[in-house]
Amino acid sequence: MPYLVEKFGYPCFKETLEQVNRQYDAMPDAFKGHYRIDENGDIKMLKSPGESKAIMDRFWEEERSKLK
Repeated sequence: MPYLVEKFGYPCFKETLEQVNRQYDAMPDAFKGHYRIDENGDIKMLKSPGESKAIMDRFWEEERSKLK
């Protein structure tokens, strides 16, 4: 999205990017930073699958404990 906003500047692209950023900011940290997409559109893993699973498992464990 940032590329499209910069390249074309259409209001719909800007609005979509703002919406995506708001949604990303609202997500729990446990779901952020596991991968990124590079300038070529390729996915680059930032954490191993095991590390990602451990982080998310901890998150869900904490959420379940809040319900008790």
